[in-house]
Amino acid sequence: MDCREEKELFARAWDLLDDYAAPELSDDFTHSLMRRIYSEEIEKQRAASYGLPRFILRPIVPVLTSFLVVVLTFTIFWKRPAPPGSLSKTTYVESTGIITDDEDIIKDLDIIENLDLLENVKLLTELDIIEELNGST
Repeated sequence: MDCREEKELFARAWDLLDDYAAPELSDDFTHSLMRRIYSEEIEKQRAASYGLPRFILRPIVPVLTSFLVVVLTFTIFWKRPAPPGSLSKTTYVESTGIITDDEDIIKDLDIIENLDLLENVKLLTELDIIEELNGST
């Protein structure tokens, strides 16, 4: 399309706009338009705040967040208490090779505290027996 055709199209468009008669506006047109815009803005704000005014939700959000953090921390790190009968555990004592229960360890605590001394006495008696055997041969 060349420039003359485009100019003619624009001229026809201007002629049509000149012939157009604009409707008469009422006296309260601006006031009613602004009231409608304001009511639409209020509806948007109400929809964004789930129907509650914003000043109510704002202080509740940190409280709910901290509550959720506490609940999640509690559920992650909480360990259930053991039933009363399951408190006794078996323990393997390396030096003797004996497997004992916790209850037996508590009963024989004075012996277990001196276990190293008892092992040394056992070794000394074995040493005495070996020396006697070496001396008698």
